Amino acid sequence: MPGQPPPDVLAAFGVAGARPVPLGGGQGTSWVAGDVVLKPAELDHDELAWQAQVLGQIPRVGFRLARPRLAVGGSLCVDGWCATEYLSGQHEPRRWAEIIAVGQRFHAALRGIPRPSFLDRRSNRWAISDRVAWGELPATDFPHVRHLPQLTSALGIYLMYSFFQSFPRELEEAGRIDGCNRLQVYWKIVLPLARPALAALGIITFIYAWNDLFWPLIAITSSRTYTVQVGLTTFQGEHITHWSQVMAGTVLTTVPVLLVFLIGQRRFVQAITGAVKG
Repeated sequence: MPGQPPPDVLAAFGVAGARPVPLGGGQGTSWVAGDVVLKPAELDHDELAWQAQVLGQIPRVGFRLARPRLAVGGSLCVDGWCATEYLSGQHEPRRWAEIIAVGQRFHAALRGIPRPSFLDRRSNRWAISDRVAWGELPATDFPHVRHLPQLTSALGIYLMYSFFQSFPRELEEAGRIDGCNRLQVYWKIVLPLARPALAALGIITFIYAWNDLFWPLIAITSSRTYTVQVGLTTFQGEHITHWSQVMAGTVLTTVPVLLVFLIGQRRFVQAITGAVKG
C-alpha cells in the first residue's frame, strides 16, 4: 500500500480535513476520503481525459458507475493522484447472473464509443498481448511465447477436474471451521493434496510438448530455435537419410522423458488412479 494522499491533494479534490482510509480490493492502492476515492494516477493525461469524457457521458442505466471527480480548477490529476466518486456497497458472492447482465448493459452503453487513438501508441506487454489475442499482430513475431499453445490440453482439464471432483468436501469444511477463508483453504489444504495430480499434469504436458512436431514445424522459422523433434527431421532428406544420426538422436530424445517419468512415477500413478476412481 503506497503512502496516503497528502493534505493538499485532499483539499484540491474538496475533502480537506477528511481522514483517508485504505480501500480493500483491487491493487491495494486506493484510499477513501469522504465521498471520494483517491488513487495514484496510472494513465497519462490523454488517457485520463478520454476516460473522464467517456465515463461522464454514458448513461448509467441498469448499473452503477463511479464518475471521475475533478479537482479545484478542473484538473483530473493533482500531484500524481486522481479521484472518482465513492459508491458504497457490499460484496455478495455467487451473483454471476447479475454480474453478466450488468456487464452486458455496460458494453451496450459503450457500443457507440469510437476507438481511442492512444491505444495504438501503447507498447507495454498488456497492450501487445491484446493485439496478438485479437489478431492485430501475428503470434509468430514472438518466438519466446510459441510454447503457449502447449500449456493446455483436454486431457489435462479432465485429469484436474476428476481429481477435484473426488476431493473430500469435509476437508474444506474443516478448514473453514478453523478460520480459513477460501484462498487459505485452497492454498493450505487443497493445493498440497493436489500435488499428485499436478505432477501427473506436468509429466503429461512435458511429454506432449517434447514430442510435438507439427506445431514447432509451423511456428519456428529459424534453425537456431529448432526443437529436438524438428531437428531430427533435418537428418532425413529427399534422396538420403542419415539413419545412424536419426537413431542416435532418437535415443537421446528418449532419455529426458524417461528421467521425468521415473522421478514422478509415484505421483503420476496416484493421480491417474484418482481420476479413474472419480
